[in-house]
Amino acid sequence: MNLQKVRELYQAHGIELEVHNLVVDYTLPDGSRAHVANQVIASGIPCTDEVMIQKVREGLPEGSRICGIVEIYGDYELKDLEVLSCSWDGMYVKKRAIYCDRELLKEYLREYAEEL
Repeated sequence: MNLQKVRELYQAHGIELEVHNLVVDYTLPDGSRAHVANQVIASGIPCTDEVMIQKVREGLPEGSRICGIVEIYGDYELKDLEVLSCSWDGMYVKKRAIYCDRELLKEYLREYAEEL
């Protein structure tokens, strides 16, 4: 079921949905890096940054370490968000950082600079 249909179903019952589009960069327990598009959907209660971070953590493999989480504003289906997160177009959308592990980010940047 797509997000628009879910919204319509909830709205038909007088319930508004709050959808947060997230892109998460993280390190797996074996040290490999990954990123994933994610959506946190809330209704009736405020969805704080802390709640979103916790929901993201719950969805990652045990022992993973989050490097950063960015919220992308707009209406996206998850499949479109996944495409956007892997393309240069992601640089041109309105977004905000909600979490950053500065030490892990420094490590990423050092390794990236060595590859250049």
